[in-house]
Amino acid sequence: MIKKVLPLAEQLRPKNLNDIVGQDHILGENGLITKTIESQMPLSVILWGPPGC
Repeated sequence: MIKKVLPLAEQLRPKNLNDIVGQDHILGENGLITKTIESQMPLSVILWGPPGC
């Protein structure tokens, strides 16, 4: 049986919000993304910035 090896980025990609470290102003208890998800109202967001920041 051949085992498929996933790329590193795929292995490290967060599976849920708790896997994301930092960004408390967006993902914290009162953060924009958290409040949006809890409200169950669809929202389109464009996240922009340099990679890794």
